[in-house]
This record gives sequence, C-alpha cells and structure tokens, in this order.
Amino acid sequence: MLQKFEASSLMSSTSSYIRQGKNFERYFTPEGRTNLKMRGIADLDSALTRYSVFDDVEKQCFVEFVRPMLRLKPSDRPTAAELLKRKWIKA
Repeated sequence: MLQKFEASSLMSSTSSYIRQGKNFERYFTPEGRTNLKMRGIADLDSALTRYSVFDDVEKQCFVEFVRPMLRLKPSDRPTAAELLKRKWIKA
C-alpha cells in the first residue's frame, strides 16, 4: 500500500520557508502535503523498526541524533559541536 507522507505539522511551522523553494510545486501540493509516495514507511522510526536496523535503545539514540539534522531550515539544525555531545556519538 502506498502512503503519502503528511507534512502538515512541518508546513505550519516552516510554510513560508518551504514555499520559497524553486521546486516547491514539484514536491508539494498547494495544501503543503508532499507528492512523495513511500511504501508503508511513514517516518524514520518506522523505517528503522521495519528493517530491524537497531535494537530499541540504539534506535532511540540514533533517531535523537539524526532527526535534528533533517530539519528543513539550516539555521534550525544543530551545529557539529552540539552533535558531538549526543549519546549516539559518545556511546
């Protein structure tokens, strides 16, 4: 079953930033939902669980490390120095 990734919460906080992109219309609907189709994967947690990449503790540390790096606005992303303090790196 194909699902469309819902970006409504993402769009509410970064709507003007995303709409400035030259490819906005290519990847998003006017309502702010992505046009990307994924097979049964809704988020990073689901993907890692589905493919049994990590045990539960490792998965949580990894998600806490990676998720902030995936923020759309570069100014909202952590610095390298901040990332080096995360459990995933220190473990």
